[in-house]
Amino acid sequence: MNSTPRQLIQAIGRHSDLGSDELERLMQAEVYRRPPQWYRFIRLALLALGAGFLLAGVVFFFAYNWDGLHKFAKLGIVGGLLAASVIGSLLVKSQPLLHKALLFAASLLTGVLFAVFGQIYQTGANAFDFFLAWTVFCFLWVWVSGFPPLWLAFLVLVNITFGAYADQMGRLWPKSVPFAVLTALNAAVLVVTYARRNVISGVTVPEWVTHTVAIGTVSILTAGIVGGILDSYDAAFPWLLALAVVLFPWAVYQGIRSRSIFLPALVSLSLVVITTTYLIKLSQGYFMSLFISLFVMGSITLVTFLLLSLQKKWNHA
Repeated sequence: MNSTPRQLIQAIGRHSDLGSDELERLMQAEVYRRPPQWYRFIRLALLALGAGFLLAGVVFFFAYNWDGLHKFAKLGIVGGLLAASVIGSLLVKSQPLLHKALLFAASLLTGVLFAVFGQIYQTGANAFDFFLAWTVFCFLWVWVSGFPPLWLAFLVLVNITFGAYADQMGRLWPKSVPFAVLTALNAAVLVVTYARRNVISGVTVPEWVTHTVAIGTVSILTAGIVGGILDSYDAAFPWLLALAVVLFPWAVYQGIRSRSIFLPALVSLSLVVITTTYLIKLSQGYFMSLFISLFVMGSITLVTFLLLSLQKKWNHA
């Protein structure tokens, strides 16, 4: 059963003799947020905002004062902040959240340090080398932190690294190759997170992380297929279609198995976009444009109706 506590209590109220006072007490105990939960949420929000503003301030500080700072001052400031983050994370191990936040800051400052070093000494490193070094040198902190947001940031770095490599070193590749490789990479991560929610002992992958990875995976696959349809069917385009044939049914199955409409809705949206793009490729004249408009409205209406019906069926199960 995938019903929320609110839905369960409402069902109890409809099929039992409990009065409004008893139902209200159940709602207060099981549904409504209590002061300790709000306190924890505010702590997390303020910690995230503080870390984000601090890192943004470091970046803007260098951008504004770049010409007025000596090269050793530039490296010393970033290196000192990086060392302080790492040392601080070791000193506050008794506070897991602060420990993980400092490791997250250290991972981001690693990229800032490489960027500052490259700008000072003009090492000739292209974007691929920069992101590769950033990815490699923050891998250890990503692994030991057990912090899902940092895992997600690391996955973004891996995607950017390969994207930069394909753009600079793979110019002779078929255009569908980077999309196929990135889709396969992200799909593998998605399958692992669904197959084993406890990737590291004691650390559960949050649902928002799997949803974010799913959105990225389907978006890359959809963009690759759309580009192949509009541009040309190159030698790697069948691999994109094969990935879609495997990934889309698996995603729909996972959504039905877990009684969540997120993945079926995501797949449905992708299929509507792909089909619409194919129709645009074939379109000639005003009649076809009218047909495409009607298809988009009709398909979205039908998908919405089916998904809502499925959700109601699960809620009443």
